[in-house]
Amino acid sequence: MLRHPGHHPRRPTRRPRPSRHHASRRVRTRHPHLPHRPQPTRPLTDPGLCHGWAGLYQTIRHIARDARSPELAKHLPDLATAFAHRARNVPVSPGLLAGAAGIALTLTTAAVPETPTCGWDACLLTN
Repeated sequence: MLRHPGHHPRRPTRRPRPSRHHASRRVRTRHPHLPHRPQPTRPLTDPGLCHGWAGLYQTIRHIARDARSPELAKHLPDLATAFAHRARNVPVSPGLLAGAAGIALTLTTAAVPETPTCGWDACLLTN
């Protein structure tokens, strides 16, 4: 049998398992009266401002400040603790959105109960 350089012996093909998305689509097809449940999102793993824990904290802090009810503000200390725990893995980038500068500014903001007067996060347009 002649083999060319890119030849690989045949491997038995496995049938791929259906993903959760396909399974939930089958259930919705069979039971259309059930409400649509969005697919679970990935957990936050990044400590940065742009798509991470620092951005989550800053956004929720602004929402809690503007909320009519103090209910959301009660969760800020726990969220700050979770953020500080995850901020140990600081990226090597010094940048504001995805780097150490944004994380440090957010940690400084989380450390004091009053809103900072310098307005460093105005560029995030969450005010």
